[in-house]
Amino acid sequence: MTDRTGLVFPDRLQLCFEKPVQRIQLQSTVELGYLDSSRVINDSQPNNHRGRKPDPQEYYRKSFTTTTTNVDQEYLCTICHNILWKPVSCSSCENSFCSSCIQTWLTKQQNPVKLCPFKCEYKQKRVPPILNTFLSKLIFSCAFAQNGCQEQLNYDSIENHEQQCVYEQQQCPLCQQFYSNRYSKIQPPHDLKQCFAQIPHDGSIAQTMCVKLLEVIQEQDKRIKILEDKITMM
Repeated sequence: MTDRTGLVFPDRLQLCFEKPVQRIQLQSTVELGYLDSSRVINDSQPNNHRGRKPDPQEYYRKSFTTTTTNVDQEYLCTICHNILWKPVSCSSCENSFCSSCIQTWLTKQQNPVKLCPFKCEYKQKRVPPILNTFLSKLIFSCAFAQNGCQEQLNYDSIENHEQQCVYEQQQCPLCQQFYSNRYSKIQPPHDLKQCFAQIPHDGSIAQTMCVKLLEVIQEQDKRIKILEDKITMM
């Protein structure tokens, strides 16, 4: 559902049975470039949510809690140690990696001959079909599960679902509208500072200082994001 501004809102029927969940800014699997192994759903866990109102936080904590013990190591990326996402293989050693992980790995190398993590010359090739077959049988939680999404997805439907998932949206603490962080040429990103500045005020110093504090917070958030990305790829 959209309003006159083009902002996308969750369907009321979809959210009416849920308890309010404090949404945070999360990234899709494509944006992250890897598929967190903690998102594998344990098939042995029964669905006990029928017939009662589910608690999104409980659902996220219990239903999506698992380990990688049921996933063979050969299906994990040896760089990020998560489930292979859009995997490619090294033709020399036959090991597989997330496409974004191996590209980052190779970019960091100064030598003209690029080496894979197993010290052999890297020449990319497609992964064996059996690997894709296994991955397609796994069930995952949505990248926005922490915001309340309860969809259970197979490997091949993750990207398409997350491009449309309404739980990617956050609620502005000022105007209370839901907004999307997805890139759009039509709809500009929601600017909390601009939203705050539009609130009627008398030009007091408190209002001015709050706007400046928002600028500092936004700058710190950008720096934290850069550091988190560096840590992830270590």
